[in-house]
Amino acid sequence: MINDTKGGTQVRNSLIRNFNAFVKSVYGEAKHGIWLNNLKPGVKEVYVRGRFDQAWYDAEAFYIDPMVTLCKIFDKGHTAAAWQSGVWGVETWLSGRFKWLFEKMSTEILLKSFLPGAAIHYYRPAKIRETKVKKGEAVIYVDGMRSSENLLAFRFGGGLEKILQIKGCRNVTVQLVNSTKGQSDSTVFIVNWE
Repeated sequence: MINDTKGGTQVRNSLIRNFNAFVKSVYGEAKHGIWLNNLKPGVKEVYVRGRFDQAWYDAEAFYIDPMVTLCKIFDKGHTAAAWQSGVWGVETWLSGRFKWLFEKMSTEILLKSFLPGAAIHYYRPAKIRETKVKKGEAVIYVDGMRSSENLLAFRFGGGLEKILQIKGCRNVTVQLVNSTKGQSDSTVFIVNWE
């Protein structure tokens, strides 16, 4: 079975649906079709059908491999598309619905209360172990976000950057300090803003 996770990281079906829409929106219909034709059998069928029946999917098969394929075909192997998919996902999700909530919420509450729920909603078994916040800086420790190529961490970082920008923070930088690369179970993000 193609979705056998063998205890690895899983992603929620809405993240897969969002990624499919990201490729179509950012790269266009023609490139979306080329990308689909380069996906592995089984994965391709799920993306083409556009119905994601399971709640959770194997991250490597259904997000990482398709992202690597996208990067190889259209971005000369660069992984910026993973970061951009996180930015795009937040822009799309917050296009008016909850934007006002983020604008009113303090940055500390956003990072310490909202972000942990978002992490466990989209990535399994990911959880935010600790968030240290001081004025204009945060250090966020995420456990269980394993993936080859660190593409899940890049997507999470892009989304984090965009959430803070929507919040009204300026000059936001998100640095991935300790990457997973399949060796460690922790990812550390250092975030700075004005």
